[in-house]
Amino acid sequence: MKSKLVIILSILFYHHSYALSHTNKIVETIHSPDSRECTFFRLKGVTEADPVVSNNGWFSIPLSYPGHDVIVSMLLTSYTADKNITVTTTGKIACGHAAVNYIQFTY
Repeated sequence: MKSKLVIILSILFYHHSYALSHTNKIVETIHSPDSRECTFFRLKGVTEADPVVSNNGWFSIPLSYPGHDVIVSMLLTSYTADKNITVTTTGKIACGHAAVNYIQFTY
């Protein structure tokens, strides 16, 4: 009986969140925070950053995100050095765009 209740509650309160990785991409655009508290960027060839915001190629990093400054410095390095990165989203929205979980340099 107890296990049936757990299964039913799990189904009722199940919240699916998407996370997506874009591998070996080049930074196309970086946009500083505007009236929203996020830094934004686009990757070459990416038309949808994450399905949580369909048909939107913009990524966002909230200023309050613990890795914000490191991620932005890596984006700037990738942009100026034309070096590939992999971007992984959180599956959530920040400042109207796909929120970034982390990035890494790729070869």
